This record gives sequence, C-alpha cells and structure tokens, in this order.
Amino acid sequence: MTVIVRPVDDVAPVLSVTSAGSTTSFVGRDLGDSPSTSTEAPLRVGVGALVSLQARASDPDFTAGRQKGLFSWRQTSGSVLRLTQQDLGSSQSRVTFTADTAGVRTFQCRLREADNSDIPLGPEVVKSIRVVVDSPAKKVPQAVVQISPQPRVGSVVTLDGTSSAVSVSGQTIAAYRWVQVLGPNVRLSDPFSPKTTFTPPDLGDEEVRSYAFQLFVERNGSDSLRSVPFVAKVDVGLTLRKLKLPLTLGTNLVSVPFNPAEQGPHFTVADLLQATGASFVAYPGVGNSAKWQAYLPGAGTPAPEVSPTGAYLLQIPGPAAHTLELTGVAWPRARARGYAVRAGLGGVSVPYPQVSALNSDDLLNLLGVGYLIGARDGRFVVTFPAKPGTPAPAFGEGTGFLYEATNGRSLSLESLLAPR
Repeated sequence: MTVIVRPVDDVAPVLSVTSAGSTTSFVGRDLGDSPSTSTEAPLRVGVGALVSLQARASDPDFTAGRQKGLFSWRQTSGSVLRLTQQDLGSSQSRVTFTADTAGVRTFQCRLREADNSDIPLGPEVVKSIRVVVDSPAKKVPQAVVQISPQPRVGSVVTLDGTSSAVSVSGQTIAAYRWVQVLGPNVRLSDPFSPKTTFTPPDLGDEEVRSYAFQLFVERNGSDSLRSVPFVAKVDVGLTLRKLKLPLTLGTNLVSVPFNPAEQGPHFTVADLLQATGASFVAYPGVGNSAKWQAYLPGAGTPAPEVSPTGAYLLQIPGPAAHTLELTGVAWPRARARGYAVRAGLGGVSVPYPQVSALNSDDLLNLLGVGYLIGARDGRFVVTFPAKPGTPAPAFGEGTGFLYEATNGRSLSLESLLAPR
C-alpha cells in the first residue's frame, strides 16, 4: 500500500480540458466535477476530422518549478481510437486522433502532482470530455427534454423527450431510456417511453430538492447509434398554499401562516404592510423584556422578517374592508416549532395546525396562560379555558393571538404542528 502525504499548505491543482476539431470553430469543454449532471455541449465533428484534446493545469508549484504535472489519457466509451499524446511542459498535455466512425466517445484525463524526479505527491485530479462524430449517412441523434412548469412536492412532474430527433431524412428515434442521476430516489412511470412522469415525495424537512435525469435516445437502424445524454434538472419546490385573509376597517390581529416570499427574499413587516394596505404594523420586540414595536412607512425604522409564530396588529384605514389573498409555501419546520413566551403581553400563532381550525384550549395549555385574545369574523374575542363538556372555540388559519404571561420561557409548538 502506498501512502501519499500532502503538506498542509499544498493545494490540489486545477485541471481543465477542452476539445477542438479541424472542421469546426466550436470549442468543447470538460464535464466538470459532476459528469453525470453536466450540461456541457460536446464537440461535434464529421468523420475524417482531426480532433485535439488539450489539458491545462493551474498550480503555483508548477509555475515556480517546484513540482510538475504527470498527465495520462484514456478512452472510456465508444469504438476505440488511436490516441497520440504530447506533453507540453509541466502543466499542459494534448492528445490527438482522427475521427474514423460515427458515434459518441468519452475521454478521461488524469493529472497527478509530482516532484521533479516524477515521484507522485498527491491524489489524482480527473476530468472527462465527450466528442460526437457524425458521418453523412449516420448522424448521432440528439436528445431533448422539456419539463412541466413549476414542479411541486406531491404533484406529477412530466419529462417530455418527444422533441428528440435525428437530422437525417427517413431516420427516427427508436428507443428512449431515462436514468435518474441526482436527488432522492423516485419511481418513473415508464423509463423507456418518450414521456415519463414522477411525483416528488414530501420528505418533511421543507427543503427545495434538486433532481436530475439523463435521457438517452437511439436512432433506428442496425447500428443503433446512441445520443449524448440530455440532462434534465428539476428543482422541486414545496406545495403552493393559498389563503384568503379577511381584513376589516380598524385594527386587525393576524398571522402569516406560510412564507409568501417562497424561496426568494425574506418576507418582512414592510412587505406585510404593503400587501395589506395597513397604515402601521405592531409586533412584539425581540427579547423577553423588549417593548412592542411599530413599523410605519417612511419612518426609516428597520423592517424585521415576519416570524412564522408571530402575531401582528394591523391598522386598516379604508376605504373599505377587503380580503388579502396570499400565496406561498410552508415555513421551514425548524423555524416554526420554536417559540419564546414573553413575560407580559405577547403575541403568538401556529403556522400549520393539525386541522383547518386551531382549538384554543390546546394553545392555552401549551402556553400556560389564562386567556387568549383572537380575532374572528372581524371582532376580537377573549377566550378562556373551555368548561368540561363544552367544545373549545376554533380559529381559522391566519389568526394571531395575544396573551399575558407572568414569566418568560422557551417551548416547542411541535405538538400543534401538522404531522409530516
């Protein structure tokens, strides 16, 4: 066994590979650090073209002459070609070949640092690159994928490869193959169909998930030329939620049960004021002893981010009562479960209760307070613990509550959150 020790201040060299052909001005680039998800377009040449693959390494030690690069090349897919290698100093290497038959070929360049006696000093750096060769009668097909818009958790996502084609008259796509290369494993409805679907699962952590799928297509004919994979990347967001929040003239007590900003900028009290048309927004200050704060437009005060567990007093000046329509995604569960009870007057909400309406007794018991003030049907309602045999009042989503507590403490709202 060989053990290679790299000095602490020695960094790995940066390797890049490009491709060029005698029949085109296009320059192809390597597949990067994740070849299976790379979307780099390959060099495409005709039979008979002279192809050059150039590797360049960047390393301060190479420039200073303290070290050198040891390059090696090999072909990893496609009909075998004869490669001619030429090393150009300590940091560059080139191979050339003549494209003889149609098809897709993949090449790999390996680079290892070495001292000036060719003794290896570190692990290998590897980059891969593809070259497509066409002949007048045999064209490598091109895979193309279209994705259904706005994929969401729990909704069906369609991957459509029907735009794939062969640029030779009379030739068609005879076979399709879909392969998942990134993301939590999902079941494709048919991995050998021009179109396939999958349903992203809800994994319970409120995170956006990235998926990637390769589509290979083959043309008809005895040679069955296969395409370069088209990589379809799908970022799956959470299920969109919608809420109609009635706002009355005067003072309203509300919460923001999901994140209207989705995955973009944070939703602040300034955004809440603008969305509702309120003249001001009041909210508890940060910290157990902090006073309530008010945000007014044009006052120059900072606008904090809206809290998933916060309650907000809005003053709606008119001209009439209206309904605010909000669209967004669930708050991250880590932000929604923790809550700090304030000593004195506090405000609280539950982002997504287990049912469509929140039982006030559940919240009273959890907070350990004697009453709650909520808003229902445009009126403020004081709620006390329900008498035995009497159902506790229920409040709909988007309700904020005021309470009064003797002591401050931290607690978890986990028991009130919907199971995932």
